[in-house]
Amino acid sequence: MKTSPFILGLVIAALLATQFVAPGLAEDTSAAPAASRTALVGKWVLDPEATADAYARAQFGPRQQVTALPAKAGQPRAYQTNFTNKPFNPREYEQFKAAALEGFRANTNAPATAMTFAADGTGTREEQIRPGAAAPGGAFQWDLKGHNLNISNPAKGSTLQLQFTNQTQLCIPGYRGMPLVFRPEKARSK
Repeated sequence: MKTSPFILGLVIAALLATQFVAPGLAEDTSAAPAASRTALVGKWVLDPEATADAYARAQFGPRQQVTALPAKAGQPRAYQTNFTNKPFNPREYEQFKAAALEGFRANTNAPATAMTFAADGTGTREEQIRPGAAAPGGAFQWDLKGHNLNISNPAKGSTLQLQFTNQTQLCIPGYRGMPLVFRPEKARSK
């Protein structure tokens, strides 16, 4: 079954309006802090297959959706929060994963993102807008505490929190509605 780009865009826009609570990645809690820090040093690249898997898993389980209520004259804007718990469905999981992978492959303008972590707690971010045309990277500082990886850019005053779940994946849970998963550059996606 072939999904039209217009319909796929509508589905993705609707799903991006939902705030997902958990990315559903496996967690290895056996790593010592020094080993985790050593495993993090190096270049990490966006992993489309693992991102599609995390996205598909995020469609199930607990999540919340915040919607704006119709405005009333002279009243501040009001919002409604709905909580749901959708049970896992293998068939729907495969459909969500396939649609996400198709979206990655169809969007040739999507940036190929990479992050490089140095042992001294600094790093750089790279985005490749088109094959062979790298955009200027951004410098950052990083701090790893347990499985929480904080990346800060003092020049911009921004902070990003990632999950360093099992020494082979970095996950930005719910980044713009979709978890993004990174892997070490030399590691292959499953």
